[in-house]
Amino acid sequence: MNLTIFSDRNNLNELSNSLTNNNKADYQKIKKFHKVSRGLEREILSFIQKRNKKHSVWGWKDPRTVLTYKIWKQYLPEANIVILFRHPLRVADSLIRRATDPIIKNVPLSSLKSWILYNSILVDIIHNTKKEKIIVIEDKELIKQPRDFVSLLSEHCNQEISYKEITNIFDPHLMSTKINRTTKLLTLKHPFFTAKSLHLYHQLQKNSTVPIKTSSKRNFPNFLVIGTGKAGTSSIYEYLKQHPQVYMSPVKETNFFAFFDADTTTYAKEDQDWISKSITHLEEYSTQFNSIKNEKAIGEVSPIYLFHPKAAEQIKNILPKVKIIVILRNPIDRAFSGYSMHVRRGTEKRSFAKATQGNAHNASYIRGFYLEKGLYYRQLKRYYSLFPEKQIKIFLFEDLCDNPLKFMEEMYQFLEVDPMFTPNVTKWYNAAPMKTKIPSSHRKRLVEYFRTDIKQLERLTNKDLSDWLR
Repeated sequence: MNLTIFSDRNNLNELSNSLTNNNKADYQKIKKFHKVSRGLEREILSFIQKRNKKHSVWGWKDPRTVLTYKIWKQYLPEANIVILFRHPLRVADSLIRRATDPIIKNVPLSSLKSWILYNSILVDIIHNTKKEKIIVIEDKELIKQPRDFVSLLSEHCNQEISYKEITNIFDPHLMSTKINRTTKLLTLKHPFFTAKSLHLYHQLQKNSTVPIKTSSKRNFPNFLVIGTGKAGTSSIYEYLKQHPQVYMSPVKETNFFAFFDADTTTYAKEDQDWISKSITHLEEYSTQFNSIKNEKAIGEVSPIYLFHPKAAEQIKNILPKVKIIVILRNPIDRAFSGYSMHVRRGTEKRSFAKATQGNAHNASYIRGFYLEKGLYYRQLKRYYSLFPEKQIKIFLFEDLCDNPLKFMEEMYQFLEVDPMFTPNVTKWYNAAPMKTKIPSSHRKRLVEYFRTDIKQLERLTNKDLSDWLR
Protein backbone atom coordinates (compact mmCIF):
# COMPACT_ATOMS: atom_id res chain seq x y z
CA MET A 1 0.00 0.00 0.00
CA ASN A 2 1.48 3.33 -1.06
CA LEU A 3 -0.30 5.45 1.58
CA THR A 4 1.66 7.93 3.68
CA ILE A 5 0.30 9.72 6.74
CA PHE A 6 2.17 12.30 8.88
CA SER A 7 4.89 12.66 6.23
CA ASP A 8 7.59 15.19 7.22
CA ARG A 9 5.63 16.17 10.27
CA ASN A 10 8.00 18.91 11.35
CA ASN A 11 7.59 20.67 8.01
CA LEU A 12 3.82 20.30 8.30
CA ASN A 13 3.86 21.78 11.80
CA GLU A 14 5.84 24.78 10.60
CA LEU A 15 3.50 25.27 7.67
CA SER A 16 0.41 24.92 9.86
CA ASN A 17 1.80 27.50 12.27
CA SER A 18 2.40 29.90 9.41
CA LEU A 19 -1.10 29.40 8.03
CA THR A 20 -2.87 29.86 11.37
CA ASN A 21 -0.84 32.99 12.02
CA ASN A 22 -1.67 34.25 8.54
CA ASN A 23 -5.34 33.58 9.22
CA LYS A 24 -5.09 35.20 12.69
CA ALA A 25 -6.67 32.04 14.07
CA ASP A 26 -6.35 29.97 17.19
CA TYR A 27 -8.53 27.39 18.89
CA GLN A 28 -10.75 30.16 20.30
CA LYS A 29 -11.43 32.34 17.27
CA ILE A 30 -10.76 33.20 13.64
CA LYS A 31 -10.40 36.95 13.37
CA LYS A 32 -10.16 37.36 9.62
CA PHE A 33 -9.41 35.28 6.53
CA HIS A 34 -6.39 36.64 4.66
CA LYS A 35 -5.05 35.76 1.25
CA VAL A 36 -1.72 34.01 1.66
CA SER A 37 1.47 35.83 0.79
CA ARG A 38 3.52 34.80 -2.24
CA GLY A 39 6.18 33.34 -0.01
CA LEU A 40 3.66 31.25 1.92
CA GLU A 41 2.02 30.17 -1.33
CA ARG A 42 5.39 28.91 -2.60
CA GLU A 43 5.77 26.88 0.62
CA ILE A 44 2.34 25.33 0.15
CA LEU A 45 2.94 24.43 -3.50
CA SER A 46 6.36 22.99 -2.67
CA PHE A 47 4.85 20.94 0.16
CA ILE A 48 2.22 19.49 -2.19
CA GLN A 49 4.57 18.88 -5.13
CA LYS A 50 7.10 16.97 -3.01
CA ARG A 51 4.44 14.62 -1.69
CA ASN A 52 2.81 14.09 -5.07
CA LYS A 53 6.21 13.15 -6.44
CA LYS A 54 6.93 10.60 -3.71
CA HIS A 55 3.47 9.10 -3.11
CA SER A 56 0.38 8.34 -5.14
CA VAL A 57 -1.74 8.64 -2.00
CA TRP A 58 -0.73 10.75 0.97
CA GLY A 59 -2.32 12.78 3.72
CA TRP A 60 -2.03 14.19 7.21
CA LYS A 61 -3.83 14.64 10.48
CA ASP A 62 -3.72 18.06 12.10
CA PRO A 63 -6.69 19.68 13.91
CA ARG A 64 -5.42 23.10 12.82
CA THR A 65 -6.39 22.17 9.27
CA VAL A 66 -9.96 22.99 10.32
CA LEU A 67 -8.95 26.59 11.03
CA THR A 68 -7.11 26.93 7.70
CA TYR A 69 -9.41 24.77 5.58
CA LYS A 70 -10.34 27.59 3.19
CA ILE A 71 -6.67 28.01 2.29
CA TRP A 72 -6.01 24.30 1.73
CA LYS A 73 -9.19 23.96 -0.33
CA GLN A 74 -7.73 26.33 -2.94
CA TYR A 75 -4.67 24.16 -3.47
CA LEU A 76 -6.17 20.69 -2.90
CA PRO A 77 -9.71 21.01 -4.33
CA GLU A 78 -10.07 17.26 -4.95
CA ALA A 79 -8.73 16.06 -1.60
CA ASN A 80 -10.73 13.50 0.33
CA ILE A 81 -11.65 14.49 3.88
CA VAL A 82 -12.03 12.39 7.02
CA ILE A 83 -13.86 14.02 9.92
CA LEU A 84 -13.72 12.29 13.29
CA PHE A 85 -15.89 13.99 15.89
CA ARG A 86 -16.60 13.45 19.56
CA HIS A 87 -19.27 14.48 22.07
CA PRO A 88 -18.62 18.13 23.08
CA LEU A 89 -18.78 17.51 26.82
CA ARG A 90 -16.28 14.66 26.57
CA VAL A 91 -13.90 16.85 24.59
CA ALA A 92 -14.33 19.70 27.07
CA ASP A 93 -13.79 17.25 29.90
CA SER A 94 -10.59 15.94 28.31
CA LEU A 95 -9.23 19.46 27.83
CA ILE A 96 -10.10 20.44 31.39
CA ARG A 97 -8.49 17.29 32.81
CA ARG A 98 -5.25 17.99 31.01
CA ALA A 99 -5.42 21.74 31.66
CA THR A 100 -1.99 22.41 30.16
CA ASP A 101 -3.28 25.59 28.54
CA PRO A 102 -3.57 28.48 31.04
CA ILE A 103 -6.69 29.81 29.28
CA ILE A 104 -8.59 26.54 29.73
CA LYS A 105 -7.21 26.12 33.23
CA ASN A 106 -8.47 29.54 34.31
CA VAL A 107 -11.59 29.70 32.13
CA PRO A 108 -13.06 26.18 31.68
CA LEU A 109 -15.78 27.56 29.39
CA SER A 110 -13.08 28.16 26.76
CA SER A 111 -12.90 24.38 26.28
CA LEU A 112 -16.52 24.31 25.14
CA LYS A 113 -16.13 27.45 23.04
CA SER A 114 -13.18 25.82 21.30
CA TRP A 115 -15.29 22.76 20.45
CA ILE A 116 -18.05 25.00 19.09
CA LEU A 117 -15.61 26.91 16.86
CA TYR A 118 -14.01 23.80 15.39
CA ASN A 119 -17.22 21.88 14.85
CA SER A 120 -19.24 24.75 13.41
CA ILE A 121 -16.55 24.89 10.71
CA LEU A 122 -16.79 21.11 10.28
CA VAL A 123 -20.55 21.33 9.75
CA ASP A 124 -19.96 23.99 7.10
CA ILE A 125 -17.32 21.81 5.42
CA ILE A 126 -19.74 18.86 5.34
CA HIS A 127 -22.48 20.94 3.74
CA ASN A 128 -20.11 22.21 1.05
CA THR A 129 -18.34 18.97 0.16
CA LYS A 130 -19.52 16.26 -2.21
CA LYS A 131 -20.62 13.16 -0.32
CA GLU A 132 -18.21 10.93 -2.21
CA LYS A 133 -15.32 13.09 -1.02
CA ILE A 134 -15.92 12.93 2.71
CA ILE A 135 -16.10 10.44 5.59
CA VAL A 136 -17.77 11.56 8.81
CA ILE A 137 -17.63 9.29 11.84
CA GLU A 138 -18.04 9.63 15.59
CA ASP A 139 -15.27 8.32 17.83
CA LYS A 140 -17.51 5.81 19.62
CA GLU A 141 -18.68 4.42 16.26
CA LEU A 142 -15.09 4.05 15.10
CA ILE A 143 -14.43 1.98 18.22
CA LYS A 144 -17.57 -0.11 17.65
CA GLN A 145 -17.22 -0.48 13.88
CA PRO A 146 -13.54 -0.19 12.89
CA ARG A 147 -13.91 -2.61 9.97
CA ASP A 148 -16.68 -0.48 8.42
CA PHE A 149 -14.49 2.58 8.72
CA VAL A 150 -11.47 0.86 7.16
CA SER A 151 -13.65 -0.33 4.29
CA LEU A 152 -14.84 3.22 3.62
CA LEU A 153 -11.31 4.58 3.90
CA SER A 154 -10.04 2.00 1.39
CA GLU A 155 -12.78 3.00 -1.01
CA HIS A 156 -12.07 6.73 -0.68
CA CYS A 157 -8.32 6.30 -1.11
CA ASN A 158 -8.73 3.67 -3.80
CA GLN A 159 -6.22 1.57 -1.88
CA GLU A 160 -6.32 -1.76 -0.13
CA ILE A 161 -5.92 -1.12 3.60
CA SER A 162 -5.45 -4.10 5.88
CA TYR A 163 -7.57 -4.02 9.03
CA LYS A 164 -4.63 -5.40 11.02
CA GLU A 165 -2.60 -2.32 10.21
CA ILE A 166 -4.75 -0.08 12.41
CA THR A 167 -5.55 -2.38 15.32
CA ASN A 168 -2.68 -1.00 17.40
CA ILE A 169 -3.31 2.68 16.66
CA PHE A 170 -5.67 3.33 19.54
CA ASP A 171 -6.75 1.70 22.77
CA PRO A 172 -10.52 2.16 23.34
CA HIS A 173 -10.02 1.47 27.04
CA LEU A 174 -8.14 4.75 27.34
CA MET A 175 -11.23 6.69 26.27
CA SER A 176 -12.74 8.09 29.46
CA THR A 177 -16.50 7.68 29.86
CA LYS A 178 -16.81 9.72 33.05
CA ILE A 179 -17.49 13.43 33.23
CA ASN A 180 -15.75 15.24 36.08
CA ARG A 181 -17.41 17.71 38.42
CA THR A 182 -15.89 20.80 36.77
CA THR A 183 -17.41 19.84 33.42
CA LYS A 184 -20.79 19.12 35.00
CA LEU A 185 -20.78 22.55 36.61
CA LEU A 186 -19.83 24.02 33.26
CA THR A 187 -23.02 22.68 31.67
CA LEU A 188 -25.13 24.05 34.51
CA LYS A 189 -23.61 27.52 34.50
CA HIS A 190 -23.56 27.98 30.73
CA PRO A 191 -26.77 26.50 29.24
CA PHE A 192 -26.51 28.58 26.04
CA PHE A 193 -23.08 27.26 25.06
CA THR A 194 -24.00 23.74 26.16
CA ALA A 195 -27.17 23.77 24.05
CA LYS A 196 -25.31 25.25 21.06
CA SER A 197 -22.64 22.56 21.23
CA LEU A 198 -25.25 19.80 21.46
CA HIS A 199 -27.09 21.21 18.45
CA LEU A 200 -23.88 21.05 16.41
CA TYR A 201 -23.16 17.57 17.74
CA HIS A 202 -26.55 16.30 16.55
CA GLN A 203 -25.92 17.86 13.13
CA LEU A 204 -22.66 15.95 12.88
CA GLN A 205 -24.40 12.74 13.93
CA LYS A 206 -27.04 13.21 11.22
CA ASN A 207 -24.28 13.48 8.61
CA SER A 208 -22.31 10.48 9.85
CA THR A 209 -21.06 8.36 6.94
CA VAL A 210 -20.72 5.19 8.99
CA PRO A 211 -24.26 4.30 10.12
CA ILE A 212 -24.79 4.58 13.86
CA LYS A 213 -25.91 1.16 15.02
CA THR A 214 -27.42 2.49 18.22
CA SER A 215 -29.38 5.46 16.90
CA SER A 216 -28.90 8.65 18.86
CA LYS A 217 -32.54 9.49 18.22
CA ARG A 218 -33.45 6.74 20.62
CA ASN A 219 -31.64 8.47 23.42
CA PHE A 220 -34.19 11.25 23.58
CA PRO A 221 -37.98 11.58 23.58
CA ASN A 222 -40.04 12.65 20.58
CA PHE A 223 -42.88 13.96 22.72
CA LEU A 224 -43.22 15.72 26.07
CA VAL A 225 -46.20 16.23 28.35
CA ILE A 226 -45.33 19.63 29.81
CA GLY A 227 -48.19 20.32 32.21
CA THR A 228 -50.01 21.65 33.88
CA GLY A 229 -49.71 20.31 37.41
CA LYS A 230 -52.86 19.04 39.13
CA ALA A 231 -54.39 18.24 35.74
CA GLY A 232 -54.27 14.45 35.67
CA THR A 233 -50.71 14.12 34.40
CA SER A 234 -49.99 11.14 36.69
CA SER A 235 -52.95 9.25 35.24
CA ILE A 236 -52.04 10.23 31.69
CA TYR A 237 -48.49 8.97 32.26
CA GLU A 238 -49.90 5.56 33.26
CA TYR A 239 -52.41 5.46 30.38
CA LEU A 240 -49.65 6.27 27.89
CA LYS A 241 -47.41 3.55 29.38
CA GLN A 242 -50.10 0.97 28.67
CA HIS A 243 -49.95 1.53 24.91
CA PRO A 244 -47.60 -1.01 23.22
CA GLN A 245 -46.35 1.61 20.75
CA VAL A 246 -45.49 4.15 23.44
CA TYR A 247 -42.36 4.23 25.59
CA MET A 248 -42.38 6.38 28.72
CA SER A 249 -39.33 7.31 30.78
CA PRO A 250 -39.07 5.12 33.91
CA VAL A 251 -38.83 8.29 35.99
CA LYS A 252 -41.98 10.37 35.86
CA GLU A 253 -41.15 14.05 36.17
CA THR A 254 -37.47 14.06 35.31
CA ASN A 255 -37.70 17.89 35.33
CA PHE A 256 -34.59 17.88 33.14
CA PHE A 257 -35.40 20.84 30.88
CA ALA A 258 -36.40 22.99 33.85
CA PHE A 259 -33.31 22.38 35.96
CA PHE A 260 -30.69 21.56 33.30
CA ASP A 261 -29.01 24.90 34.03
CA ALA A 262 -29.98 25.15 37.68
CA ASP A 263 -27.99 27.37 39.98
CA THR A 264 -29.60 25.91 43.07
CA THR A 265 -28.58 28.85 45.24
CA THR A 266 -31.22 30.97 43.50
CA TYR A 267 -34.02 28.58 44.49
CA ALA A 268 -35.95 28.20 47.73
CA LYS A 269 -34.66 25.54 50.15
CA GLU A 270 -37.45 23.07 49.41
CA ASP A 271 -36.86 23.56 45.68
CA GLN A 272 -33.19 22.73 46.18
CA ASP A 273 -34.19 19.38 47.68
CA TRP A 274 -36.52 18.80 44.73
CA ILE A 275 -33.85 19.68 42.18
CA SER A 276 -31.39 17.31 43.86
CA LYS A 277 -33.85 14.48 43.14
CA SER A 278 -34.38 15.58 39.54
CA ILE A 279 -32.31 14.62 36.50
CA THR A 280 -30.04 17.55 35.68
CA HIS A 281 -27.32 16.06 33.45
CA LEU A 282 -27.75 15.24 29.78
CA GLU A 283 -26.01 11.87 29.95
CA GLU A 284 -28.24 10.78 32.83
CA TYR A 285 -31.33 12.04 31.00
CA SER A 286 -30.51 10.06 27.86
CA THR A 287 -30.27 6.83 29.88
CA GLN A 288 -33.99 7.18 30.59
CA PHE A 289 -34.54 6.08 27.00
CA ASN A 290 -31.95 3.30 26.70
CA SER A 291 -34.52 0.50 26.93
CA ILE A 292 -36.50 1.50 23.86
CA LYS A 293 -37.35 -1.38 21.55
CA ASN A 294 -39.75 -0.80 18.66
CA GLU A 295 -41.95 1.90 20.17
CA LYS A 296 -42.95 4.78 17.88
CA ALA A 297 -43.76 7.40 20.50
CA ILE A 298 -41.09 8.07 23.13
CA GLY A 299 -41.93 10.48 25.90
CA GLU A 300 -41.82 11.79 29.41
CA VAL A 301 -44.09 13.84 31.68
CA SER A 302 -42.82 16.86 33.64
CA PRO A 303 -45.55 19.40 34.51
CA ILE A 304 -42.98 21.99 35.61
CA TYR A 305 -41.99 22.55 31.96
CA LEU A 306 -45.05 24.69 31.25
CA PHE A 307 -44.45 27.09 34.11
CA HIS A 308 -40.66 27.24 34.31
CA PRO A 309 -39.44 30.30 32.33
CA LYS A 310 -36.38 28.57 30.83
CA ALA A 311 -37.80 25.16 29.92
CA ALA A 312 -39.26 26.08 26.51
CA GLU A 313 -35.96 27.41 25.20
CA GLN A 314 -34.02 24.46 26.60
CA ILE A 315 -36.41 22.06 24.86
CA LYS A 316 -36.15 23.96 21.59
CA ASN A 317 -32.35 23.88 21.67
CA ILE A 318 -32.10 20.15 22.29
CA LEU A 319 -35.35 18.75 20.82
CA PRO A 320 -36.51 21.18 18.10
CA LYS A 321 -38.88 18.67 16.48
CA VAL A 322 -40.45 17.26 19.65
CA LYS A 323 -44.23 17.06 19.98
CA ILE A 324 -45.62 18.96 22.94
CA ILE A 325 -48.73 17.93 24.86
CA VAL A 326 -50.37 20.37 27.24
CA ILE A 327 -53.24 19.57 29.60
CA LEU A 328 -54.95 22.66 30.98
CA ARG A 329 -57.34 22.83 33.90
CA ASN A 330 -59.63 25.60 35.11
CA PRO A 331 -56.95 27.77 36.77
CA ILE A 332 -59.10 28.44 39.83
CA ASP A 333 -59.68 24.76 40.49
CA ARG A 334 -56.03 24.05 39.75
CA ALA A 335 -54.91 26.66 42.29
CA PHE A 336 -57.18 25.33 45.01
CA SER A 337 -56.20 21.73 44.26
CA GLY A 338 -52.50 22.58 44.56
CA TYR A 339 -53.10 24.49 47.77
CA SER A 340 -55.18 21.65 49.26
CA MET A 341 -52.46 19.09 48.45
CA HIS A 342 -49.88 21.02 50.46
CA VAL A 343 -52.33 21.51 53.33
CA ARG A 344 -52.78 17.71 53.47
CA ARG A 345 -49.02 17.23 53.44
CA GLY A 346 -48.57 19.74 56.21
CA THR A 347 -46.34 21.98 54.07
CA GLU A 348 -48.88 24.81 53.81
CA LYS A 349 -50.09 26.59 56.94
CA ARG A 350 -51.55 29.73 55.41
CA SER A 351 -55.21 30.27 54.60
CA PHE A 352 -56.13 30.04 50.91
CA ALA A 353 -56.83 33.77 50.82
CA LYS A 354 -53.38 34.61 52.19
CA ALA A 355 -51.61 32.00 50.06
CA THR A 356 -53.07 33.54 46.89
CA GLN A 357 -52.20 37.15 47.62
CA GLY A 358 -48.77 38.54 46.84
CA ASN A 359 -46.99 35.21 47.13
CA ALA A 360 -45.07 35.31 43.88
CA HIS A 361 -41.84 36.68 45.29
CA ASN A 362 -41.27 34.32 48.20
CA ALA A 363 -42.89 31.14 46.93
CA SER A 364 -41.12 28.02 45.76
CA TYR A 365 -41.75 26.15 42.53
CA ILE A 366 -42.83 23.04 44.37
CA ARG A 367 -45.06 24.87 46.82
CA GLY A 368 -46.60 28.18 45.89
CA PHE A 369 -47.17 30.25 42.79
CA TYR A 370 -50.73 28.94 43.10
CA LEU A 371 -52.17 31.67 40.88
CA GLU A 372 -49.18 32.31 38.65
CA LYS A 373 -49.16 28.67 37.52
CA GLY A 374 -52.67 29.21 36.16
CA LEU A 375 -51.73 32.09 33.85
CA TYR A 376 -51.55 29.70 30.92
CA TYR A 377 -51.51 32.27 28.14
CA ARG A 378 -48.28 33.79 29.45
CA GLN A 379 -46.69 30.36 29.67
CA LEU A 380 -47.91 29.00 26.34
CA LYS A 381 -46.75 32.10 24.46
CA ARG A 382 -43.19 30.93 25.01
CA TYR A 383 -43.91 27.62 23.29
CA TYR A 384 -45.94 29.05 20.42
CA SER A 385 -43.15 31.54 19.71
CA LEU A 386 -40.55 28.76 19.51
CA PHE A 387 -42.40 25.77 18.00
CA PRO A 388 -44.67 25.34 14.96
CA GLU A 389 -48.32 25.13 15.98
CA LYS A 390 -48.58 21.64 14.48
CA GLN A 391 -46.14 20.35 17.14
CA ILE A 392 -48.34 21.54 20.02
CA LYS A 393 -51.56 19.88 21.15
CA ILE A 394 -53.79 21.36 23.85
CA PHE A 395 -56.08 19.14 25.93
CA LEU A 396 -58.49 20.05 28.72
CA PHE A 397 -58.56 18.30 32.08
CA GLU A 398 -62.35 18.60 32.12
CA ASP A 399 -62.51 16.44 28.96
CA LEU A 400 -60.33 13.81 30.65
CA CYS A 401 -62.81 13.66 33.52
CA ASP A 402 -65.85 13.49 31.24
CA ASN A 403 -64.61 10.83 28.81
CA PRO A 404 -61.10 9.48 29.47
CA LEU A 405 -61.22 6.93 26.63
CA LYS A 406 -62.07 9.55 24.03
CA PHE A 407 -59.45 11.83 25.55
CA MET A 408 -56.72 9.19 25.22
CA GLU A 409 -57.82 8.24 21.71
CA GLU A 410 -57.24 11.84 20.63
CA MET A 411 -53.84 11.85 22.34
CA TYR A 412 -52.84 8.59 20.66
CA GLN A 413 -53.81 10.08 17.29
CA PHE A 414 -51.60 13.10 17.90
CA LEU A 415 -48.70 10.77 18.71
CA GLU A 416 -49.40 8.74 15.54
CA VAL A 417 -49.85 5.45 17.35
CA ASP A 418 -52.82 3.10 17.13
CA PRO A 419 -55.79 5.19 18.36
CA MET A 420 -57.97 2.09 18.69
CA PHE A 421 -55.98 0.80 21.65
CA THR A 422 -58.13 0.87 24.78
CA PRO A 423 -56.26 1.66 28.00
CA ASN A 424 -57.56 0.72 31.43
CA VAL A 425 -58.79 4.06 32.74
CA THR A 426 -60.71 2.73 35.74
CA LYS A 427 -57.97 3.86 38.12
CA TRP A 428 -57.19 7.52 38.81
CA TYR A 429 -53.56 8.04 39.84
CA ASN A 430 -52.26 10.47 42.46
CA ALA A 431 -55.77 11.72 43.15
CA ALA A 432 -56.83 13.61 46.27
CA PRO A 433 -58.56 11.40 48.86
CA MET A 434 -61.49 13.81 49.08
CA LYS A 435 -62.85 16.74 47.12
CA THR A 436 -63.11 20.11 48.84
CA LYS A 437 -64.92 22.85 46.99
CA ILE A 438 -63.47 26.31 46.78
CA PRO A 439 -65.59 28.92 48.63
CA SER A 440 -67.73 30.98 46.22
CA SER A 441 -66.27 34.26 47.51
CA HIS A 442 -62.79 33.17 46.47
CA ARG A 443 -64.04 31.93 43.10
CA LYS A 444 -65.54 35.32 42.23
CA ARG A 445 -62.31 37.08 43.16
CA LEU A 446 -60.19 34.70 41.12
CA VAL A 447 -62.44 34.79 38.06
CA GLU A 448 -61.56 38.47 37.77
CA TYR A 449 -57.88 37.72 38.38
CA PHE A 450 -57.74 35.21 35.52
CA ARG A 451 -60.26 36.82 33.13
CA THR A 452 -57.83 38.61 30.82
CA ASP A 453 -55.45 35.65 30.60
CA ILE A 454 -58.33 33.25 29.84
CA LYS A 455 -59.62 35.50 27.04
CA GLN A 456 -56.16 35.67 25.52
CA LEU A 457 -55.81 31.91 25.90
CA GLU A 458 -59.05 31.34 24.00
CA ARG A 459 -57.71 33.31 21.04
CA LEU A 460 -54.35 31.53 21.17
CA THR A 461 -55.74 27.99 21.36
CA ASN A 462 -59.07 28.49 19.58
CA LYS A 463 -60.85 26.76 22.46
CA ASP A 464 -64.06 27.79 24.20
CA LEU A 465 -63.13 28.37 27.85
CA SER A 466 -66.24 30.28 28.89
CA ASP A 467 -67.00 27.71 31.61
CA TRP A 468 -63.86 28.85 33.42
CA LEU A 469 -65.33 32.34 33.82
CA ARG A 470 -68.51 31.23 35.58
